[in-house]
Amino acid sequence: TVPITVRQLEAVVRIAESLAKLELAYEATTEHVAEAIRLFKVSTLNAANNCALPGDISSLGQDQVREIQSVEEQIKRRVPIGSTVAQKKLIDEFVALQGYSQFAVRKAIQVMLDRGEVRHASQQKLIKRMR
Repeated sequence: TVPITVRQLEAVVRIAESLAKLELAYEATTEHVAEAIRLFKVSTLNAANNCALPGDISSLGQDQVREIQSVEEQIKRRVPIGSTVAQKKLIDEFVALQGYSQFAVRKAIQVMLDRGEVRHASQQKLIKRMR
């Protein structure tokens, strides 16, 4: 079995609807849903087998890993435990003012989310530092 989040379930629904639209059908059928689930399982298992999970940095180069780790340290300095900050503002600040790549900032946030150091609030517009 593959665990699934609400967001992923909504994606499966959208895929099933899209498959129905490809056939010019007015409603998604059980066949569309079955194909959407199959596609989800294949893509999720491929990502897991390739270690391409959102917070995984093992496939990146040393320079990218160092930049991501540096961003993590700066986020910990910038956002005290218990504080909340707008994600867009944080990303813009780190990219424009501190010169980090947007990729590194987003990846650092994802790694910190995966570790439980931060969490999203207000429909992922805010980041709250947990530990």
